[in-house]
Amino acid sequence: MSIFIVLLVISIPLFVNAQPDYARNVVRRGDEVYLRGFRPQMQKGGTCSFYSTSMILDYYGQYVPAKRLRRKNGSIQESNAKTSAFMSQKLETLGFIYIYNPQKSFDLFCDTIKYAIDNGIPLRWECSMKFSPIPKERRNSTHARIILGYKGKNLITHIIYADSWGATALHKVMTINQAHKMTVLYGPIFPKKDSQDILAHFQELREPYCSRPSKAAP
Repeated sequence: MSIFIVLLVISIPLFVNAQPDYARNVVRRGDEVYLRGFRPQMQKGGTCSFYSTSMILDYYGQYVPAKRLRRKNGSIQESNAKTSAFMSQKLETLGFIYIYNPQKSFDLFCDTIKYAIDNGIPLRWECSMKFSPIPKERRNSTHARIILGYKGKNLITHIIYADSWGATALHKVMTINQAHKMTVLYGPIFPKKDSQDILAHFQELREPYCSRPSKAAP
């Protein structure tokens, strides 16, 4: 009888911790809230879409090389603005969900970032580089990045983001207004096996904004 009780006690934490708690990766430091656990990658050519996604999968402990993400039916896909639908399908085959959101709403942008980061979920962010606040980065193309944090106590004032440009590009900061102006598409990526409550919450966030015009950024 005592052996059974001991085994039962030991097994309880295994069931309690069966669902990963990604919020354990959230770091709160001053007015910054960001995710730890990202490893740098250096993209080759116009492959930011695949390298940034590879970095997100690596964050979840499932490293998939960018080269593998680029393959479709044995052929290499080029990185461009049309790859979001392709990436969503690719991620589903790997056991992940990617909810990309083209909504222009500033409120939804902020709400989605806050909920995602507070729960340890990074966002894939496609932005128009012609609106970059950094002059040397401006060009007429779309670039994929990772939103991995924010600054602000009651309201988000800045985003914290990463590029697939090596170790020096893992913790960059931009005002929320500048980030929203650049945005083409954005959305969280998270494991399908943990998706039920997370997916429902992101859908709830979107509903109020789908039927009314967005507010301008303050």
